[in-house]
Order: sequence, then C-alpha cells, then structure tokens
Amino acid sequence: MAAKWSRRKANLTVVAGLPFSSMRFPLAAILLLYGCGLRPVERLDALYDATSDDLHAGELAKAQLAAEHGIAVAASRRDLVYQWKFRLLRCDILLFGGRAEEVLNQLRDDTPPAPEFAVLAARKMTLAARAISLLGRADEVDARFSAAHKAAEAARAEDVLVEIETIQGLLLTRRQHYDEAEVVLRSAMRRARALHSAYSEAGVQVNLGLSRLLRVRYDEAIPYFEMAAELAGPSSRTLYSLARNNLAICYRQLGEHDRALQIHLRSVAQNERSGAKHYLQLSLGETGRTYMMMGDLKSALPYLERALSLASEANNTRDAAVWAGNLSECYSEMSDWQNAASFNQEAIRLKTAANVHTLYYNVLNAARIAGGRGDYTGAAGLYQQAIDEGKTDPAVVWEAHAGLGTVALQQHQPAAAVQHFEAAVNLLEKTRSDVVSTELKLPFLTQRISLYQQYVE
Repeated sequence: MAAKWSRRKANLTVVAGLPFSSMRFPLAAILLLYGCGLRPVERLDALYDATSDDLHAGELAKAQLAAEHGIAVAASRRDLVYQWKFRLLRCDILLFGGRAEEVLNQLRDDTPPAPEFAVLAARKMTLAARAISLLGRADEVDARFSAAHKAAEAARAEDVLVEIETIQGLLLTRRQHYDEAEVVLRSAMRRARALHSAYSEAGVQVNLGLSRLLRVRYDEAIPYFEMAAELAGPSSRTLYSLARNNLAICYRQLGEHDRALQIHLRSVAQNERSGAKHYLQLSLGETGRTYMMMGDLKSALPYLERALSLASEANNTRDAAVWAGNLSECYSEMSDWQNAASFNQEAIRLKTAANVHTLYYNVLNAARIAGGRGDYTGAAGLYQQAIDEGKTDPAVVWEAHAGLGTVALQQHQPAAAVQHFEAAVNLLEKTRSDVVSTELKLPFLTQRISLYQQYVE
C-alpha cells in the first residue's frame, strides 16, 4: 500500500511541468478567487452558440436576455466583431417576435468597412430585407434581397446565402412563380447540405413543401413537412412547430380533421410559451380554419379573431388579409351577412395594400354573401368572376360551380344546376385522382361529400 500511495503522490506533484511546491500559491490564489464568487471567463463563441440554440428552441425571452448579455460582455472586452454578431442575433430574435419596425431602427448604424465585417454586413442586409418583407413593403423586398445576395456572395458567406435563397424561394412561391422558386430552393438545399446544417435544410424543406401545398398537391407536400420536422427535431421548436403546422394543413385539406386539429393545438400551446408571435398567429389562424372545416364555427371564431389581431399588431398585412377573409367565410356559414360583408371588405382592403393577387377568394365570399341575401343575379355574376380569376385553384373553381348550381336551383333552373354540379364533381374527381396516397383518398372524398349530396338531390 505504501508503494502504491507514493506513486499516486508522485503523479500529483507535477502540473504542467512544474513541481507541486511551485504551484502551491497560485493554486491557493485561484481557490480564493472562486471563494469570492468570481466566475470563470465566459467564451463569447460559446455564449453566442447557446443564444442561437435558445432562439431555435423558441425561447425568445431567454434568447433576447442572452443576446443583451453577449453585447455587454463583448463591449467590455472591446470586441467589436462579437458586439455586431450579438446585435444582429438580437435583431433575428426580434423578427421571430414580429417586431420588424424595432429591427429596422436597430439596423441604422453601418458595420465597419474592415474585411472581417463583410459577412456581418451581408447578414445585416438580410435582416433588414426580412423586416421589410414582414412589413409588407413589397416594392422594396426584391431589391433588398438581391443586394444582400451579392454581398453574401462577395463575402463567401454560405450560411447567409442559404437564408437569403430560402426566403427568396418563399417569396416566389407566394407569387405563384413555382418553377423559379424550385430552382432557388434547390440551390439553397445544396448549400445547406454542404454546410451539414440540418436546421437550414429543414427550413428549405418547409418551403419546398409549401410550394406543393399552395398548388393543392397536399399528398406530395406531406413528405417535405415530415422531413423538415425530422431534421429540425423538437429541440428546434419554432421550426419544428412550423413544419408540423403545415403538415396539419395538408391533413385537414385531405379530410383528416382530428389529426390536423391535434397538431394545430400543440403548435398554439408551444408558440404561446415561446412568445414567437409571428408563428403563434399562423397556428391560431390555422386552428380556426380547421374548426371551420369541422363545422364547429363557434370554436373557430376566437382563434381567427386573435390571429387577425396579432397579424395587425405586427403590421403583417398579408396574413391579416387571410384571417379577415376566413372570418368572412365563417360568418357566411353562420348566415351573419353583415359581419361577413364587413370582414370581406377588410380582407380586400388589406390585400390591395399588400399587393396580393388572390382577390378571387374574396369574390367567392362576396358571391356567397349575395346569394345569402337573395341577390341571385349578383351572386351568379360573382361566382362566374371567381371561376375566371381563380382558375389556378381547383377548390375555388369547384366551389364556384357548386355555388352556381345552388343559385340555379333557387331560380328553378334544374338543368343549369345539373351542369354546374357536374362541372364541380368532375373537377373534384380529377383532383382526387391526383392524390397519390390511397390512405388519403377516402378522407378527401368524405370531406366533400356534401357536394355529391347536392348533385344527387
């Protein structure tokens, strides 16, 4: 035992090449410092990564506090690069909370012209473009993102380029430029995979799925949203919640209402906890839409009203227009024509302000309202206008034909009603045949059985 103890003692007597006796006082001093409550020196890179993780986890309040702390620590060490890194990260956090105006105010200062700030300058331009996009300033958005893309290319900032191309793809998708969007998003995907960034790839997968969702190709969109959720994982709760929310929309449109509602309600709860207001209003609105399609209109109203309120608070005109239009449709189903007309006009006003070219949905709402008020001639004209202007959306066309069939019945024109119901059913069958999954064909049909019942009658 004595020999073994002496070997241990021998191993302990040398630290970093110095005899133990030489280290005695420095070690005592270190212990004294810890005893006085001083913390070890914080590494700025570790603090930055931890703050980014909080952002991805949807912990916005925690992330903002950490970003403020990072700014203060970097300033105390006169580290201008990390000051800017934390400032821009704080802006990213604020954008997730829908605080676009505040972000633009915080981005007024120019980054230093030194080469080491080139990547940060490109990121700053990207954040400003995102803020302008959230504010609905459509006339500025493309030029802003184009300039940011050039700056990121010059700085060889691949992570910034992924972010820019992901958003550019989304903007093209919203404008129905689907082929162009696919090219841009595939480029972003290659960059994300080269960086081995699962989080960035998940964001691209969401937008590739959205491109299919907006073309009523719900079954094709599902694998993209499932992959996005898998890549993001529950730890990246905001992106995970967004992917799952879009997945639920697909299930809802295919008639899987209960499945969709469970996902939406979990998404609402998560975004309530995180304070991510932009994503909260999306999940609230989609929950309301799901209740509508389930026929539970009273449950739908508070979700849609709160979604509209949050979108309006954030000056998110595009989303506010959607929720106003949904409220119009909801009140139409309740035969509350005054509220239906009021919200429809508000939706038209908002879409016009945001330069959104989907007014055919509001024309369809106006046709329902006219028919509900007994103005069958006006309703027929509006349904035909919806068919002409909304021909890219099969749901608009078959609902307009069904509306024309109902108007024809009200006017005692059964032959004309049959023609319109046949047109609606034929388009519905064609859309159903495009649903690849056998599992989803039946729910898709069940959801629209009322149209067949009208036709049979």
